[in-house]
Amino acid sequence: MSYRTRAYLFRRPVRWALAVQSLLTIASALVAWALSGPAPAWSAVLGGGVAVAGSLAYAIVAGRPVDGSPLLALRGLVRAEACKVLVVVVSLWAVFSLHLVSSTAVFFAVFLLAVIAFSVAALVRDR
Repeated sequence: MSYRTRAYLFRRPVRWALAVQSLLTIASALVAWALSGPAPAWSAVLGGGVAVAGSLAYAIVAGRPVDGSPLLALRGLVRAEACKVLVVVVSLWAVFSLHLVSSTAVFFAVFLLAVIAFSVAALVRDR
């Protein structure tokens, strides 16, 4: 990982988005544990984990240095989004093929909340 990629990962919006996703996952797992027990809590952790893994892959690929035209920057963002989708699809396939989820409703609810939380990172200013 290059220095510029590491610098991008530690920028405020990226840190904020990954932290909010992680905290949302933990809070959802605790609520699911309190209401229904450990099996739905595990589903919540897996749902949030899939979203966090995809967001982390996006941040790593988007942080690669781009020199040149705006078209190259756009290509880098599209590549990062494709990597995120690939990581999410492979993670979803692995979770469901290994039958790790006991409560699909909790899994998808936390997954969607975490995905939406990452999109809010655009509202955080980078100082």
